[in-house]
Amino acid sequence: MADLAKRREIVERLIAEGSKFGFRHSGREVKDNYTRVSGRERLLRWNEDDEPESDSIRAAVKKKLDEVFPKLEGVPVVLKPLFNL
Repeated sequence: MADLAKRREIVERLIAEGSKFGFRHSGREVKDNYTRVSGRERLLRWNEDDEPESDSIRAAVKKKLDEVFPKLEGVPVVLKPLFNL
């Protein structure tokens, strides 16, 4: 993002409000070129010798998306004050 001050504002807002949306921050310093704000987590675990069933994968992904989508709807509301729209 060319406007580094605005980028920093956005990232700091996502970090401050992120727990509402399932986001986590690595705890590292907010930098001008890269900052990870993530909701990454494992959906399924299996042994190296096993292969999960495709239906299990689909069900786990659908369950997580159904859980996350309503939370993400609030992201624009949190970020809107940062933009003069």
